[in-house]
Amino acid sequence: MKKRLKIIALLLMSQIIGAQVYEKVVLLSDKKDGQTIIMAVEETKEAPVNLENKIFNFEETDIKPNYHNGINAFYDFFYKNYVKPTEVELKGGIFLSFVIEKDGLITGCKVLRDIGYGTGMEATRVFKISPKWIPATINGITVRTLYLLTVPIE
Repeated sequence: MKKRLKIIALLLMSQIIGAQVYEKVVLLSDKKDGQTIIMAVEETKEAPVNLENKIFNFEETDIKPNYHNGINAFYDFFYKNYVKPTEVELKGGIFLSFVIEKDGLITGCKVLRDIGYGTGMEATRVFKISPKWIPATINGITVRTLYLLTVPIE
């Protein structure tokens, strides 16, 4: 009873102060006479991690996402499908960020920097038609991953 009053008080205080308090159920004792007997509720400031929707940084993953047959195969695909503007001679790089979904599709492609003349829009078009990638994993679980890539244009 005291524990519940303490939790209620913490929740009320958190709403007043603006801090978020989450509850985490902890099993203290597994079984006695075939029944689970003791469970406790702990307060924590950490939000529960939802692996379904969270987008992880490339560095956080155990097994990194990759294009089938490697990144050089992706560059081959990209240059085969990329239509370079012919008006001017361009040199530079297109910097992009995108999400590799759990099923390997690329979504959320954003041009962070391009060299003008529609190069970023054309790069986005090619990324949208890209075949699926091999997604990243964390502890054996397939996850969504943010990926940053520079595509040189010459």
